[in-house]
Amino acid sequence: MYTRLIIAVLVVAAVAVNTATAQTNSTNATTTAMPNTTVVAATPSSTGLPNTAATSGSTGSTNTTTSNVTITTQSTTTTPLPVGALTTTISKNGCGTSKLCVRSPSSCDPSTGICYFISAKLQSGQNYQLELSGNTTGYIATALSTGSSVGNGDTTYICANNSGVVQFLVASYSNGTGLTTTSTSSVSSVIGSVNGNKIQCVFNATLPAGITKASSSLFQVGFLTGSYNNGTLGNATLAFQQSADLSNPASHAITFKQSLTQAVLIVMVALGLTM
Repeated sequence: MYTRLIIAVLVVAAVAVNTATAQTNSTNATTTAMPNTTVVAATPSSTGLPNTAATSGSTGSTNTTTSNVTITTQSTTTTPLPVGALTTTISKNGCGTSKLCVRSPSSCDPSTGICYFISAKLQSGQNYQLELSGNTTGYIATALSTGSSVGNGDTTYICANNSGVVQFLVASYSNGTGLTTTSTSSVSSVIGSVNGNKIQCVFNATLPAGITKASSSLFQVGFLTGSYNNGTLGNATLAFQQSADLSNPASHAITFKQSLTQAVLIVMVALGLTM
């Protein structure tokens, strides 16, 4: 009887040992699998895009991505607008009749000469077609101001020579701080060309309210030039500025002075003949 009791106790002990061993092996297997598991945690999107996934790897690095989108730190430089090919040459044709022209020297014909040229042609409301032409290896630009001179945070349209291709930007121009790129949402239909060091571009722009028509003593059109290297705008040099009313093709300041001089000469000749 005692022999049977001892055998029964040994059997129960053996079963208990086997069960404990199986549980230990199962726990070890689960623990071993954990380092190979990738933990994915949802993180909020600061750009309004769908939530991103931060994947933690064995190296401790973090990649922040969405589907086909990589989120990077935004640059202060505005993305340039796409620019089509300008297949014609900007010229002085239409100056004083269909478009306002501001140029230096006053006899400038951008189709043939080396000079600085700006033209503005009213489309509708505040919408204008602008033309820029100038000779430089960097960029040309026009700044529009309702003050007595340009350089007070004025809207500036820039056409740059980017390795033989026109790159278009919009900026705010201030004396002392230079050019700060801004949104290009007010500009469309940009075309341009680079021929040697001559840059020409044509574009449509919705100008800020109040900037298109002001007294000639207050409204200024400035022509700027500067260097452009690897997407970086160099310091702006003001080539010239003139007062103008963009809504009136005949409101050129220089043209007015020339006409006034001619009128004075005619009056003097007439008085001389009557004496």
